[in-house]
Amino acid sequence: MLEELKYKLTKSFEVHDVYMGGESIIFTCRFENFINFNTKKLEITVNNKTIPFEVTSQKNNEIVVMFKTQEVIHNRDVQKITFSLNGKQLWVTAAPQLKRIYQVDHHLYQINISKSVSIKPYNTGHMVMDELINISLAPDENESLVIESEQPIEGLLLINQTRMKTLDIKEGKINYAYIQDKIKKESFIIYAIRDTYIYPININTPVSVSYYFMNYRWWDNTVNITRDYYKVDRIDVSQFIDDDTINLTFQTSEASGQDDAITVGVTDSDYSNVILLPTFTSLHKVSVKIPISLLQTPKRKKLFIRIKDKTYLLRGNMKKFSGYRKLASEIYQLTLFEHYGVTIAHKKPKIKMGVNAIGEKQLNIYFQPHEVYRHCDYYLTFEERESSQQYQIPIQKGEQDIALDYAALNQLLTKKKSIIDVFVTIYDGDQLVRKDKIKFKEGIYKKDSVYTLKKYKQGNQTTYFMLTLTPFKNIKFETFELSDAQIQILNDNNVKKNNIWMIGERTDTAQESGIQFFEWLQDHADAEVYYVIDGDSEDYQDIKDKNNVLRFGSDEHLKIAAQAKVLMSTHDVENIMPYKAAPDFWGYEDTIKIFLQHGVLGRKNVEYHKKYYDDPFDLFNVSSGYEKYDIVVDEMGYKPEEIAVTGLARFDRLPLEPKKQLKKVLIMPTWRDWLNSNEAFEKSEYLSRYLSLVNSEKLKALSETYDLEINFYPHYRAQQFFQEYLEDAELSHVNFIELGKKSVQDLLIEHDLLITDYSTVSTDFNYMNKPVIFYHFDVSQFFRKGILRPIDQTFIGDIVYSENELVSKISDKINSEKPVHYDRSLIFDYIDHQNSQRIYDEICAKLEKE
Repeated sequence: MLEELKYKLTKSFEVHDVYMGGESIIFTCRFENFINFNTKKLEITVNNKTIPFEVTSQKNNEIVVMFKTQEVIHNRDVQKITFSLNGKQLWVTAAPQLKRIYQVDHHLYQINISKSVSIKPYNTGHMVMDELINISLAPDENESLVIESEQPIEGLLLINQTRMKTLDIKEGKINYAYIQDKIKKESFIIYAIRDTYIYPININTPVSVSYYFMNYRWWDNTVNITRDYYKVDRIDVSQFIDDDTINLTFQTSEASGQDDAITVGVTDSDYSNVILLPTFTSLHKVSVKIPISLLQTPKRKKLFIRIKDKTYLLRGNMKKFSGYRKLASEIYQLTLFEHYGVTIAHKKPKIKMGVNAIGEKQLNIYFQPHEVYRHCDYYLTFEERESSQQYQIPIQKGEQDIALDYAALNQLLTKKKSIIDVFVTIYDGDQLVRKDKIKFKEGIYKKDSVYTLKKYKQGNQTTYFMLTLTPFKNIKFETFELSDAQIQILNDNNVKKNNIWMIGERTDTAQESGIQFFEWLQDHADAEVYYVIDGDSEDYQDIKDKNNVLRFGSDEHLKIAAQAKVLMSTHDVENIMPYKAAPDFWGYEDTIKIFLQHGVLGRKNVEYHKKYYDDPFDLFNVSSGYEKYDIVVDEMGYKPEEIAVTGLARFDRLPLEPKKQLKKVLIMPTWRDWLNSNEAFEKSEYLSRYLSLVNSEKLKALSETYDLEINFYPHYRAQQFFQEYLEDAELSHVNFIELGKKSVQDLLIEHDLLITDYSTVSTDFNYMNKPVIFYHFDVSQFFRKGILRPIDQTFIGDIVYSENELVSKISDKINSEKPVHYDRSLIFDYIDHQNSQRIYDEICAKLEKE
């Protein structure tokens, strides 16, 4: 009764249908529970600007409004549409069946509705044509479909509201195995690809095929993917005490107990880790044993059943089953339940814990473990990140004070500058069963903020312990150690001198803008400039004979750090400081901090926001006005006067004019952060796509025809995997380049064409005016957490989504008599060899204002 009354009182305004044409856009909207819906009081805005519209129909609880397409559609930007009545904005919802993708002229647009309506371009990289292409599909082996069309086409483009996938046509077939990366019901609209155009299609005869337990129905202009279920009345789950096997039984008329072709298996929800389980049949009964040891990852899993070479998701009425198990030595709660099929889920038992208060001498924490741990022993564990050496303090349930033993903490340290992480650990006897970092939820994360400082003296050595927070508000101790003599060096030299500057990159590198700018400054600057690097690093050997190179942590490094007025780094300044880069440490707050950057911002998020510092960068160098205002001002919170458009120092080494002939091709893919296991990598579309590319007969033919040198240099995390796969391939046309054989910048300079996916090394190629082809076969998944700038504003070059298109584009580049000119002004304001000069001038200007 109460729910019914609530429904009758709640106003609703639903977009039921949309028409989008070249001249006008028409919204059919339905509304409920309005006393008087006076359309004369209706207002429509686009990006906060009121637009004219016409109510073409109003009857009962439905209105039809029409406005001009040109008022709403924009080829690049998102347009936000709001509806207001009597001056109050309406909460807009979408009808369940509402179409979300529309074609207007030669472009696609996507509608999203959540309180308001947004219309944005759907960037496929192709122009949409009106001509309909009829195709026929027929099932084939190995998850393939034979495809025939009335006109030559290169592939199929599948799009829906959240994802886009390209299926290449190879030898007259398409492979549909990589359409999905997780088990879910979804639909795609299909277009045919030919060159840079896509065409609407019609499938002559509907076709249904299966992949695992998913049904792919190809019909009209869509593919609908649904789950195939094998339903039984009831599923019983049991487990004997101390048994490492879960027993599952159900009834089915398919089982006779005599050579039944029935097997039950389990798979992760991303189709990885497929395991066939011990399956036994008797008359009308199937029994399955699930050895817990086979469930090697905590990912959510599904049970499937294979009967007579047909695979289904297993489904039936069942009581939720829960138990506890160890996985990688840790305890998890394992649950079997019905949710779109029999599902296995793991989760760690819930623990309530955290830091209440922080002091120099003690921490106040609270700790309430799950009852499954009630027989265990509990500790607060301090672990040095470098060596994993530990010191442990026993803890109890409830709130408690933990005295900090700095003498014990000091024994953990193996480096002059180090980090100690803090965990709650739980042991069952001598076996670790739980290890979690502990948070100070009330804290505010700042990279240079110190909550407590303890100076621990032992002999002539002093260790500085600083309690700080991680980005997730986990507590940690940052440390640095100084001798009495070193402290005296710092104190004696703690006067900032405008003509002493210190520079570096990561502590162990000298490969990019840091070393480039250092070398330029030595020849041009009216200042003493010093480069900081770890003496044990490989790059130190290459620069150790240069003047003013400081070994990290040396007495000379301490002296210069205390005197340096200007601190410059391609990363956080912490990388070049022998002590904590924070206010109140030897005049750090009196320095001028310069962020040289190590790339052009615009793709993935980075943590250099102003809010993350008490004493932020005084000068933030960027390469364009777009980068300055769209990202560093709007997203990262810096003031315009704190940002200088200078370009990167490393660009000064890049040649500005490409060679006339294209002879060397570099394939350089970046990593995928979701490939977190060997099996995930081996089953990935990422591996499949790049192995297919380097083994492509078309690519080999191009190499032989035009005498191309093609080199493959994968991301360092993927090097070993690709090397193993390519060792036996005997590729004559592609060379594998091992990590460290050459610097990345040298590789970029040497090559004429770059093929990458999302790597920011593309900007160096753009700077040299060399062609770049971006292979975006998984763009939706890669940027699932968002992108800082629109794709067409940060990927300057040709974007392709299929192998056929990629090889065709390589051929175009080879045969092109005139280089294609891209709008490089989207990422560069300057293209010259004056970047270092501009950075230097900006630093000098900052010094003059001091």
